[in-house]
Amino acid sequence: MMKYSASALSRLFVLASIAVNIAQTHGHGVEVRQCITPTGNLRFFIEHWHQDLSSHLVANTMQIIEQITGSSAIEKTQYADGMFNNKDIYKANGATGWGCVNDETPTLVNSCHNDDLWDDDRDDWVYYDRSAQCNVEITYTLKKGNTFYLEDGCEDNNLPPLYPAVIGPASFQDSAAPTLKVDGQVLPQTISVIADSQDTTAVVSWTSSAEDDCDENPEITSSYPSGHDFPIGDTVVEVKATDNQGNTNVGYLTVTVVASPSKSPSKSPSSSPTS
Repeated sequence: MMKYSASALSRLFVLASIAVNIAQTHGHGVEVRQCITPTGNLRFFIEHWHQDLSSHLVANTMQIIEQITGSSAIEKTQYADGMFNNKDIYKANGATGWGCVNDETPTLVNSCHNDDLWDDDRDDWVYYDRSAQCNVEITYTLKKGNTFYLEDGCEDNNLPPLYPAVIGPASFQDSAAPTLKVDGQVLPQTISVIADSQDTTAVVSWTSSAEDDCDENPEITSSYPSGHDFPIGDTVVEVKATDNQGNTNVGYLTVTVVASPSKSPSKSPSSSPTS
């Protein structure tokens, strides 16, 4: 049985550590893809061919440059938002299920996956979700990975570099009109009140609001204001909301004023008898 001295074992341990570190200094990022999610986010994916990850945070961070049209570019260090293990986009069962709108397959952005260097599986991914901007184009540039999981595995193997990989430009186009509500309820609605005794009108108040995909405060107008003195009977109020893209929605509120039960019916004056 071969025996090793303590110093020899120490040297072997150092050599093994160096070998592991050398292996891990080679980047593993080999493919980038993108899609739009149903919520309007930009989602981009990096295939790292390393191994299954127990957490996407293990992959650490990337340097991502955010460029909004008309603004200065901002470079950020950002963590991935999730991961896919054992999901090969090039096989039939990997074409869907990526969280993309209409369950589409993510679009290829950049790749250097070489089957002569790696096996043909592309099934370990981390992904990033970033918000698109309402009606404003935004571009994300993946500048570099900060750990060996996401560092450029293409350039490390004398292939065209994976980074920078450009996602976009893309924007969320707001073409939908605001949703109109009165007192928290979507129009059309009816408000009924009873007039005070002997009154022929009633003051009726309500709160109008509008929700929009992009405009936080759509302009709201109405044919009668809240707090108006309405006559007995039905009055239709037209309520209109317009967002900052000119999308307009019109809704209708019916105000019904009912006469008080205690109100006596009006009598016409009796005529004087003629002689």
